[in-house]
Amino acid sequence: MHSHSGNNVAIIGAGLYGLVTAKVLLDETNNAFSSITIFEKQSSLGGVWSQDRIYPGLASNSPALTYEIPGFKYPERLRKCGAHVEAEDVNAYLNAYAETFDLKRCVRFSSEVRDVSWNAEEQMWRIVGYDGSGGFENFFKFVVVCNGLYHAKNIPEIPHCTGSGSLPKTFHSADVGNPDVRRTLSISRHTVVVGAGKSAIDLATLIAKDAWTKKQESTPRVTLVYKRPHWLSPRSILMGAIHFERVLFSRFLNAWLPFAIHPDLFHAWIAETSLGKRITAKIFQCVEMDMKMSCGQMDLPETIPNHPLRDALSGALHVAPTGYLDLVRAKRISIIEGSVASILEAGVEVQKNDGKALRLDADNILWATGYKISFPFFTSSTLQQLGITRAPFICNPNDLPFMKLHRLIVPPTTTHPNYITSNPCRSIAFNGFAYSLLNPTVAYVSAHWIADYFLGKMDLPDAKSMIAGKTRYIPRNCANSRVADLRSRSKARLTSGCRC
Repeated sequence: MHSHSGNNVAIIGAGLYGLVTAKVLLDETNNAFSSITIFEKQSSLGGVWSQDRIYPGLASNSPALTYEIPGFKYPERLRKCGAHVEAEDVNAYLNAYAETFDLKRCVRFSSEVRDVSWNAEEQMWRIVGYDGSGGFENFFKFVVVCNGLYHAKNIPEIPHCTGSGSLPKTFHSADVGNPDVRRTLSISRHTVVVGAGKSAIDLATLIAKDAWTKKQESTPRVTLVYKRPHWLSPRSILMGAIHFERVLFSRFLNAWLPFAIHPDLFHAWIAETSLGKRITAKIFQCVEMDMKMSCGQMDLPETIPNHPLRDALSGALHVAPTGYLDLVRAKRISIIEGSVASILEAGVEVQKNDGKALRLDADNILWATGYKISFPFFTSSTLQQLGITRAPFICNPNDLPFMKLHRLIVPPTTTHPNYITSNPCRSIAFNGFAYSLLNPTVAYVSAHWIADYFLGKMDLPDAKSMIAGKTRYIPRNCANSRVADLRSRSKARLTSGCRC
């Protein structure tokens, strides 16, 4: 089937970023975009929060007020400071957002995009895919890629035993949304969970608690294997006097973070002077000690990281699930610092950080090792043209340089606003690939940025400057620009902290 329709837009993915992008583009004045189509390969919307992927006990790693789309509030019962939203509530929230703004009419569910390529003859993007009724082919003027950071499972390639015995069952954390997988994990005697992130400690806790079957006679045992522990975020600090998010999202703490894109004199002083470095180190040492005491980790050295907290605030900071540390104390969850070296008959071999090898009997291996950023619908040549020098790659901040995208949103391209007709890069954008503790706000601001980019309402720096990331975009008629207003409003929201 072919489809042509003016300034039509294809959005790949109906998760948080895809839905917000659709809403923003539909709101453009004078029907600037004639139609929006969201391709979603799952049977329900929500991305990582869809009914296909969530499971009982899963919750956000952020409090409700920092995981709220601008202009669309959570129910009041969830907006309490420090309340981390359960997966079912996030799913309901995203569905309510889609229904409120009539976005579901734009979504084509169970539609997997398999090829996205520029058609020079049509001067449009050609999208080919497959849905329940067969293959489809559509043409679009603009494309926004929102398949996200959590698209492809990251499962390390580990040598397997070649004997005749049975190997442990292997799952990824993304599989736990399947009730049959949860049952298998619950009734097994011993599960090895690999990973140190939020999913790993959440799932280790849920399995050890037998949270899914509630069989009193069942005492499943869990071994958590990771190379090093991540920092755990307490619910509150200063002996319970203040919610931790009030500190984490405060202007004071953010002033000492190393993430400023355009450092001012204060950040330069922090980063480059010995006095600034010493003061910063002391501030974070105090916060680190309070966090460890507030979490109750002082008697559990295997759960305490050796790397500085300041280095972890880019994403490797997780809320400790209720009961996790108590289960570690009770030896229901054992911790081994190392990595899985091989998969054996009815077990695994772990190479510990001290160089020693250890065999563990295990019924299951649960890989909570994250995801790979993947764009299976682009050919390698298209990826190169778009500035993505390698894919797939593991989802972590160190690998994002492989995406040579300006602000992790658009390919480096010409600054000419009318270049859409001759350069496909000007008609494609990515939303959802910037790491942030405030994903909904970033999704919202980025979507407005994309709208103005598509409509030629901003001048861009040259390609070299965009790759270097050292210049801001320049909105046209800056004094009256909606983009300039968005920048000021988003800055205020990003630094406002958790208000209750």
